[in-house]
Amino acid sequence: MGFLNDESASLTGWVKEKYGDFNHQFYEKVFELILRLKAITCGRRCGTNAFNEDDPWNPKLADEFGIVMGTSHHEPMLRAQQEWKRHGKGSWDYSKNAGRPTRVLGSGHRAQQKL
Repeated sequence: MGFLNDESASLTGWVKEKYGDFNHQFYEKVFELILRLKAITCGRRCGTNAFNEDDPWNPKLADEFGIVMGTSHHEPMLRAQQEWKRHGKGSWDYSKNAGRPTRVLGSGHRAQQKL
């Protein structure tokens, strides 16, 4: 599995300089590398970006390349923490806010089923 966990360190600056952001142009090169290495999975980077929302071509490109995108330990059901910040309300705590996390997670899952 290819895993990019940059946490906004050196890779972010290079990507922004070369590609503008973590967009489909960047991921095209990553996916080509993954396939050359005879792998099929990529654990997307976590932190400040949302792979599926920041560039709508990102998930489509992964599908075209046959790449299975994974998520990190704190980003379940294909939703990035940035997506919770954008769409969530209240705390990320099922004991206090059970309905909202379920709706946000479910909407991410349904969006990916369309690919």
